[in-house]
Amino acid sequence: MNKVELIGNLTKEPDVRSTKSGKAVASFTVACNNGRNRQTGEEYAPDYVPCEAWEKTAERMGEMGKGAYVLVMGKIKTRSWDGQDGKKQYKTYMAVDMVYPIAKMSGGTDNGFNRMGQPVQEEIPF
Repeated sequence: MNKVELIGNLTKEPDVRSTKSGKAVASFTVACNNGRNRQTGEEYAPDYVPCEAWEKTAERMGEMGKGAYVLVMGKIKTRSWDGQDGKKQYKTYMAVDMVYPIAKMSGGTDNGFNRMGQPVQEEIPF
């Protein structure tokens, strides 16, 4: 099954344009953090994932700007073509089905995902 979900930030304004037939297409890149090394505390380098969205999803990307924190869902695709030098060229990217903006909580980068799976400390009413 080819299914990908990414959480990260848009690295720049999405490039939203229309094809000759009038379909909207958006190209953008999502920067995904890879956490920290537990022993040294050093951050791992982020991954930069090229993405492509079409039609309604592409139109929606026009409302999002650089730095927007998003959940992106889709699949990995590879496109190939013959370059001007006659050599086969390849591009691997994420074909986006859905994009959801995620609001970061004020006072830090905790967006709720960091607490997933943590025990809840509250009184049970019975």
